[in-house]
Amino acid sequence: MFIKYIEKIRVKKIKYVVIQDQYRRQSFIEENKIDTLSTTFFIVPNTYRGHTIKRKTNFYQQQLNLPFDAKIVLLAGAIESWSYPVFVTQCAASQQTSPRYHLILQSREKIIEATPIIQELRSLEGTNIHLSLTPLPFDQLDEACSSAHIGCALYTNSHFQNQTFVGGASGKMLTYLKNGLPVLMMDAPGITEIIEEYQCGKVLKTMNIDKFNTCVKEILANYDFFSANAYRCYEERYDFDRAFEAIQSFLSTNS
Repeated sequence: MFIKYIEKIRVKKIKYVVIQDQYRRQSFIEENKIDTLSTTFFIVPNTYRGHTIKRKTNFYQQQLNLPFDAKIVLLAGAIESWSYPVFVTQCAASQQTSPRYHLILQSREKIIEATPIIQELRSLEGTNIHLSLTPLPFDQLDEACSSAHIGCALYTNSHFQNQTFVGGASGKMLTYLKNGLPVLMMDAPGITEIIEEYQCGKVLKTMNIDKFNTCVKEILANYDFFSANAYRCYEERYDFDRAFEAIQSFLSTNS
């Protein structure tokens, strides 16, 4: 509450705000009673510089000694209860038909093996479920993502109200799209609209194992279509340089 109090005091003097998407912009305006006539907003998505490179690599296939034609679903980032790693692992373990996709959980930070969630995931780990608990160097991020086929990013708002408006602020979703990975996401403002408009993945309305695996199959069955749309979505909506042009122009004019 104290931090929020300080924020409300400071925002009264703010003329320029850089924020990740329109949903957070509107939430920020309403929470802090921002005067939109005297405040300029710049929308810059939660991504990084560097244009998309349309290619596939064999990064994880080589690292984990998988067949080069292995299909990979990637869950990258925080391995916490709010990102549903156990649910996604259960989905991978419950596949009934072949060929089975491989699930890789890629941690963004060093993990303590003794934590309950890691122990539970270890108990589910098998021939098609792989825990990659060593963080990747940033310069390997695109190469690693490009070796996967579907990017999974699930969030719950039971821990953080902030997750309700994850939208364009999901760094992992934008990294997936940047590397041509169709996404498998939960139903949320700013996400469902994008996926439905660009047909760049599937929206999971409920956390249901059969529905998750059906979504994976549907994407893989028409993979070139979904992957091309993922690239297109990123280039049109989330390219960093394009989004930053407004700020760069403003700084050049007012310097």
